[in-house]
Amino acid sequence: NLVIYMTGLGSLVGANGEQEPADGAIAPTSTIYRTTSNIGVMIGGVSAPTVQFSGLTPTLTALYQVNVQMPGGVTPGSAVPVVVTATDPTTGATAASNTVTIAVQ
Repeated sequence: NLVIYMTGLGSLVGANGEQEPADGAIAPTSTIYRTTSNIGVMIGGVSAPTVQFSGLTPTLTALYQVNVQMPGGVTPGSAVPVVVTATDPTTGATAASNTVTIAVQ
């Protein structure tokens, strides 16, 4: 599994419909906030089969966390590209992250 930390994944909602924390507020441990967008991850050009979690990282401010299952078939290398996409479930608009690289063994 791979954990990706990033900013800018958009709107959030708590497990029981709670409103997202105010800008600049620390994400609490008492409520888990998930993204409202559908998150996808491409690693080495291969779509990750499962995004296990996408939302705020508890105890930190404005830091999103994406937990993803590493897809099979990724060619090992020292600079494998990773791109995260967020698709708005209402409009279908998709935004892609900058490409970053990771080492894969």
